[in-house]
Amino acid sequence: MTLRHPPRAALALTALAAFLGCSSDRVTDPSPDDCGTPRVLGELQGVTVGVGRGERQCVTLPAEGARYLVVPQLATPDDPRRGLNEVPPSIAFALSSGAGGGPRLRAVQPRPSELQRTAQQRLDARLRQREHGYANLARQRATPGGPRPNLSVAAPPPVVGQVTTFQVLNTLDEKEAFTTVTATAKFVGENVAVYLDNAAPPALDDATLAAYARTFDDKLYPAVVSNFGAESDIDANGVIIVLFTPVVNKLVTADECTTNGFVTGFFYGRDLVPSLANSNKAEIFYGMVPDPTGATGSCAHRLEDFGDLVPSTFVHEFQHMISYNQHVLVRGGSDEEPWLNEGLSHMAEEVASLLYERDPSQPRTNPEQLFPDSAQGFINGNFGNAYDYLVDPTAHSVTNFTGFGTLPERGAAWLFLRWLGDQHGDGIFKRMVETNNTGIANVQAQAGAPFAQLHANFATAVYAANLPASVRAGLPGQYQFTSRDLKVIYARLNTVAPGIYNRVYPVVARPLAAGGSAAGAMVPGTQDWYVLDTNAGDALATVRFVGSDGQSLRSELVPQVTVLRLPNATP
Repeated sequence: MTLRHPPRAALALTALAAFLGCSSDRVTDPSPDDCGTPRVLGELQGVTVGVGRGERQCVTLPAEGARYLVVPQLATPDDPRRGLNEVPPSIAFALSSGAGGGPRLRAVQPRPSELQRTAQQRLDARLRQREHGYANLARQRATPGGPRPNLSVAAPPPVVGQVTTFQVLNTLDEKEAFTTVTATAKFVGENVAVYLDNAAPPALDDATLAAYARTFDDKLYPAVVSNFGAESDIDANGVIIVLFTPVVNKLVTADECTTNGFVTGFFYGRDLVPSLANSNKAEIFYGMVPDPTGATGSCAHRLEDFGDLVPSTFVHEFQHMISYNQHVLVRGGSDEEPWLNEGLSHMAEEVASLLYERDPSQPRTNPEQLFPDSAQGFINGNFGNAYDYLVDPTAHSVTNFTGFGTLPERGAAWLFLRWLGDQHGDGIFKRMVETNNTGIANVQAQAGAPFAQLHANFATAVYAANLPASVRAGLPGQYQFTSRDLKVIYARLNTVAPGIYNRVYPVVARPLAAGGSAAGAMVPGTQDWYVLDTNAGDALATVRFVGSDGQSLRSELVPQVTVLRLPNATP
């Protein structure tokens, strides 16, 4: 069930024990029978209990000095097409622990997520939103379930030296405007044709441009297609076009660069709908040009910056191009939901990174680097975004994006997909693109499991990734990342950049001693972590997740609690 506008509400997650001193109102402590048979868990065994309407509101556990990880969650489904700037609501909750009846807990003031939108994100959001509106036009010419449609306007294959005009979006504003660009084909490969705007600053000679073009053609294009599926070919020219133009640079001024960043490149689905005005009727990636002196009137961009940033943006936007083709043009369905579409594009960046990580010949400026120099531009952003998510997980949803996703929200979606690929193989990404399913339904169909179960296992795996390696080896597979050692990676980032990565590991579980309490707020589609130490003299402990008024939580929020028994000596 999709939650469209969940109201602000107070939640209470209680492992009931003793008087907490918060209010004179009391919640009746359920008997063990009300919470089912006590869940006896061996070390590193876990259980997830749903607590919505019609389900038990609590779980009883053996105490006797045992240590438990307690993960309250709102495994809320995605919220399709929320308003561009709408912030997901925060739901207040309180957590308490103990064995006796306790008072009702007061709600805390919900804290909204911060909008952290760069110029690139603003543009991406506008384009994805507009593409959603164009999907009906595109579907009219699609063949649901059939082969790639022929939307060809019969353009011949380009040749080196060919001069072509393009209509290029020139504003980030709501009202669109376009610049007519004249560009020359500088490289035509098997998969990619690269054009350079004739008005570009003289910072990119033909030989250097050809070297970048060969990387796009020989490495990046095949890697993305093999992992996500094929793009369309509506102009029947056999290649996708990469157009480097200063119009992309000029999307922001030099002053705006310092506050909101700049646009590196983009794909626009308008080009795949020939009936639209200013459609170029071709598969095009638009990229910025190097501009060391700031001649374009925007930021100065060194050639080295161009080489670090544009390839990763290309693979990110190429996934969007493929997704629009597979969902809308090929199958006549809807375009992918924002959280999953962005998550898959960030996964495309990782796919490109792995090309270089797995190549032992790739150099490292510092021999102790975890990733070679050539991989840095593809992978660093993902780990940075995921770090920002994990240090404040209750504010950044995996599935309920603010508009089309803040950086931490994108980090959450990428990290979830990284875990999902570890569980089901990286082939799951292509299956999620080559389908007419979208969002949660897409994930469930390809993973063969309810999203609530997937969310619970992912949320537990994120915490468990920081356990000692000897302990992690004994975890059930669903609680593990297998392709990335997050503990090692974040410890290394903390060493080399402590001002940015100021924790050795971003997840910090709050202690919850018997009789203790904590309060907070979380947005739908996320979780928090607590470590519960029970008393040796108590036979049972009851973990309860209810509204602060003592009533069952709304089932559409998908409230649930995962409990993982930890070794007693685990920090």
